[in-house]
Amino acid sequence: MNYLDSLYWIHERTKFGIKPGVKRMEWMLERLNNPQFNINGIHVGGTNGKGSTVAYLRSALVDNGYEVGTFTSPFIETFNERISLNGVPISDDEIVELVQRVKPVSELLEVETDLGTATEFEIITTMMFLYFGETTSRRFRSNRSRAWNKK
Repeated sequence: MNYLDSLYWIHERTKFGIKPGVKRMEWMLERLNNPQFNINGIHVGGTNGKGSTVAYLRSALVDNGYEVGTFTSPFIETFNERISLNGVPISDDEIVELVQRVKPVSELLEVETDLGTATEFEIITTMMFLYFGETTSRRFRSNRSRAWNKK
């Protein structure tokens, strides 16, 4: 699978629409060893100013020696901007690697459960948790998805 195939697979998930709930993501993340539990995060929400707020937080934290991952939507120029580390979008190869790891788990979700098919957002969010959960040993993450806490 190459980069364009990976993007195609991700984006074809839009046909599944929006499905409320987190059970599909929890199921997939559990099979990926719960990488979300390795992340300390800031969830920036609201109507206006999220991008600016994230940029200010990222700058301040990077200037103080933290590695900062951001998860944003939508992207401006390339899909890779959705997931970035210290302001640098992840590479095409990293997208391919993440899809190669998430796709089989997503397929198992469809076969082994009655939870239905993972949506595009759930796939991308799972990729983000996997990437940030395994990328560095010093963790401080800013993301716009959902605040996840250990139970």
